Amino acid sequence: MSNLVPEHRLNYRLVTVEGSDALSFLQAQLCNDVSALACWSSTEKPDEKPQAQLSGYCNAKGRLYAVFWIWRENPERFQLLMPASLAPSLVKRLSMFVLRAKVKIRQADSEIYGLTLPRALETPQIALHGMTLLPAEWPALQGPDASASRYWLIGPEASRPEVESPMGIPPAQVPSIQAAQAGQAGQAESSTAHPQCLEDQLDALISAGYHYELLSPSDWAEAEIRQGLPWFEVELIERFVPQTINLDLLDGVSFSKGCYPGQEIVARSHYLGKLNQRMFLFEGPAGLLPGEDVFLASAEALGEQPIGEVVSVTPVKASQKARYLVSLKLEPFRDQAAVVGVVASSGARVTLDLQDVPYAVPREPQVPNRPKL
Repeated sequence: MSNLVPEHRLNYRLVTVEGSDALSFLQAQLCNDVSALACWSSTEKPDEKPQAQLSGYCNAKGRLYAVFWIWRENPERFQLLMPASLAPSLVKRLSMFVLRAKVKIRQADSEIYGLTLPRALETPQIALHGMTLLPAEWPALQGPDASASRYWLIGPEASRPEVESPMGIPPAQVPSIQAAQAGQAGQAESSTAHPQCLEDQLDALISAGYHYELLSPSDWAEAEIRQGLPWFEVELIERFVPQTINLDLLDGVSFSKGCYPGQEIVARSHYLGKLNQRMFLFEGPAGLLPGEDVFLASAEALGEQPIGEVVSVTPVKASQKARYLVSLKLEPFRDQAAVVGVVASSGARVTLDLQDVPYAVPREPQVPNRPKL
């Protein structure tokens, strides 16, 4: 049996956008090309169309309200996965622009966990009657020699009432993983129409030979930050243009799609401007918080102008250290291998050492990428 406990739940939420106009609405609002997403129920090969993508939602000045994973469950329903603190404000903001579009936006009632599997699933995603397994390092960050794969485990709230089977009728059988991979999940018996609990679904994983390991929220956060994923919380909304937290390096921005809020600013940085800010991973003593300034390590005094700010933080297990994602100005940083910050509570000076992420981050300011005429 599975061992799901509330302490293992991740602090993320789903926002559901559905309706006959959901695609056109999201295409006009988000910075990535939503029309490129394949439906999970489609027969398209994973290498023909992405099954999910990173994306973001900007204000008119190109500053991000949120970064999230988005996937298309069916032609009229999209799911957006993001830090929990961002979900209410994003629902409110998106709802302001629905107008007469046939779209409903709501925060979904979901339980979200993180797990690892000793071998990758044979398909890039699986949906089993209310449970979703979404690759957490998909697609750009999966290493070819990875011995284990991380997945988001998403299912309905356990508090929903279960429908009991009539006397003498055996409980509905959970469809097998192999059947779902063959596209047969929709052929399950009608008695499985109510949401299955996550424990039963995880037992189905084990029966299919996938012996998983649940990760604690701290272990999950550490894995996410080591991947250089640009998660931030509600206190940092409207602070970052997508490129300054590497969203474009993770295929989270489309420069060929149509207009969306902030598109002119984002495109100008790519085609006409000189991009001079990127996000890097550092490790150092714990204490700094998201939003705090960092300075050159070589600075004589911290009265100088800061060169960046902390985007996200996670403790390093069994140590007094932490890992930090920091958005930095490239001109002063250049060949530096460290930066410093000041802990607000104690005034202590903290030195952060540069670490690697599994994708290339430019260290030099980038010249304009002007399109050919």
